[in-house]
Amino acid sequence: MLFNAGLNKRFWTEAASTACYVISCSPSISLDKKTPIEVWSDSLSDYSQLRVFGCATYAHVDNIKL
Repeated sequence: MLFNAGLNKRFWTEAASTACYVISCSPSISLDKKTPIEVWSDSLSDYSQLRVFGCATYAHVDNIKL
């Protein structure tokens, strides 16, 4: 994320924190497609605080091909 955003290595803590937050807001198959925040607090995830960090985004397509 830092390289794609063109940021210095001193921002690695913010990058790690952002990555953990995004993972916590992402649905999980092991939790019946709920987010960890929904399971923990019984409330829906709030995506209004997400901002562009500056990294490339890739979509996962599950079409069983390599």
